[in-house]
Amino acid sequence: MSRLSTLSPQAIKAMYSPDSDDTLIALITIYNPANNTVPVVRLADNFTTHFTSPVPIGLSTVVNKQTDAEEIIYGVIGPGNEKFIFLPMGLTLPDETAGQSPKCTITLFDVAGYLTPLIREISDPPLIKIQLVLASNPINVEITFTDFYMTNISYTRESIQAELNIINLDREPFPQHKFTPAYFPGLF
Repeated sequence: MSRLSTLSPQAIKAMYSPDSDDTLIALITIYNPANNTVPVVRLADNFTTHFTSPVPIGLSTVVNKQTDAEEIIYGVIGPGNEKFIFLPMGLTLPDETAGQSPKCTITLFDVAGYLTPLIREISDPPLIKIQLVLASNPINVEITFTDFYMTNISYTRESIQAELNIINLDREPFPQHKFTPAYFPGLF
């Protein structure tokens, strides 16, 4: 069954119609690789409001180090009243091709350089959650893509590129051991 069948008619119209009054916003949560329940930063590809203080999670120390004046940061107040920071990005959503594990690509246009210090500190692939919401109702999640890991991360001065992959269990060896007398003496 396609994931499109779970979307509301307004979300499908926002996705496919250039005449739609609403916009589909991607909310991305990047979790700490050491603890997959602690978010490092929350990002949005569009904005509906602005934040003055306090600065949303993940950017507070970076913004305070780089600027003395109070900056206005745009973003979205999403599900659970969480603040998502607006950052222009290109996101290719996962396809549903048979015989392949889903894969996304993401490009974050980090011109201000807020995320680059956070990305440099990452040693293991962080867990990613993608939620699609409508700009008219960002509290209501239309669809969620979970269990993606950010891999193949590269960055330049103004952008960060990465692949979002799901662990493909089809490629893992099964069973772990071979049925040999050393591992299973009772069989022989």
